[in-house]
Amino acid sequence: MNALRCPKCSCPLDVVPLPEGVSVESCPHCFGAFYDAAELAVKVELSGAVDTEWNCPKCGGRLQTGRAYGKLELERCAGCKGIWFDSGEIGKLREHSGVEGLIKPGAGPAPGDPPLMPAAALAAFTQKLEEQRAGAAKGKTPKALEEKDSPFPEIPEGSTLLNLDEKNDPRVEHQGRTYRHFQTSRPVVTYVVGEFPWKVKVGETAIARDFVCPPHLLSQEKNGKESVWTQGEYVEPSEIWTAFKLAGSPPTRVGVAPAQPNPYEASWKAVALSFAVFAVAAVCAASVIGGWSAGKLVYNKQLQFDPKAAEKSTVTEVFELEGHTSNVEVFIDAQLNNQWAFFSMALINADTDVALDFSREVAFYTGVDEDGQWREGSPLDTVYLPMVPPGRYYLRIEPETDTGAFSYNLRVRRDVARFVWMWLALILLALPMFWVLWRRSVFEQMRWMESDHPWASGSDDDDE
Repeated sequence: MNALRCPKCSCPLDVVPLPEGVSVESCPHCFGAFYDAAELAVKVELSGAVDTEWNCPKCGGRLQTGRAYGKLELERCAGCKGIWFDSGEIGKLREHSGVEGLIKPGAGPAPGDPPLMPAAALAAFTQKLEEQRAGAAKGKTPKALEEKDSPFPEIPEGSTLLNLDEKNDPRVEHQGRTYRHFQTSRPVVTYVVGEFPWKVKVGETAIARDFVCPPHLLSQEKNGKESVWTQGEYVEPSEIWTAFKLAGSPPTRVGVAPAQPNPYEASWKAVALSFAVFAVAAVCAASVIGGWSAGKLVYNKQLQFDPKAAEKSTVTEVFELEGHTSNVEVFIDAQLNNQWAFFSMALINADTDVALDFSREVAFYTGVDEDGQWREGSPLDTVYLPMVPPGRYYLRIEPETDTGAFSYNLRVRRDVARFVWMWLALILLALPMFWVLWRRSVFEQMRWMESDHPWASGSDDDDE
């Protein structure tokens, strides 16, 4: 006999026995449930019922949607009249109908069935935990928890539980892998349903520890003197969907699972390797070009400038620029003392009178204040003139300043290697690597967000 399937997500339905002696079909994925019409103690009438795209999981008839009690939208089979409840809609039906018991009582659980925890007992258990939290905050224990016959465990506030793993961040070595601690918790049994090869009691507690080495997961459960380890491996939702031959596609993933592989890990390694290869190539190319560059000094002289002199401009001697067409470096070292200077300059071909005009400004200030000595600006400046043909040249220099005379050193070099292009190339090559690294880091931050070792601190929330 084929298992019934959820009309919403096509997942096989589980038959769940309830404390009232009724069995319903429940979806373990979306937590919806199907009730036969005879299983409900309250009459459900739908107004404005219209057909939907879903079929009844029991008889295959078309589910119709309509409103019950004016506010609640439900799906009912047009054939067998069974009703499909999405997660949480049973509680809403209880609220809108005003009926506390929605399920017709039956003969009760059969002999030998595992103990069940009714909803009322579960609510009482939760209430006692809340009472204990309130009492712990006031430094006392509620009277209800001091009763010897109380069937509920004393569980302190979660924030006060001693968790050495959170501080120590342990590692586990297994089958050549290193698993990092993810989370330690103290689960408690609040509801028992199904068959177990061991005795299960409501109120039992344990210590659960999870360790991850994506896509692998190790889990330890300690209960008294017994310790059980479980090994798991992350499986993509699409693989599970295909294996169970489910219709449609898996629901959209929310968040990051503890052992989920980082999809950017392989990309990060590939991009990092590519960057290393191209970076080495860029450095080698820059070194070769630098080795070919002559860097020949063609002019070097100390010059003087006096703003009171009749002739403000200076013309250098003619110098030879040999070799192929390449750049020219003009370097200025001005002996300035809390002053500035502006240089209007021109590199002129002595044979053709073709001039290349350019200008530079140099400023240097220094002093002492309550914080100590300070400096601003620099007396040094360099300019590069690209693609200058070979020939005989001279420089015409016309300095300006609003202070006194100063001297400056002028130096000219031919065919100078510039490594700034290499650094620009390295920066451009690094951009894809840093982009993938950032995406990889964001994924890991989401993975560890719910662990005992989150990357982001919650101090902002604590301050409020």
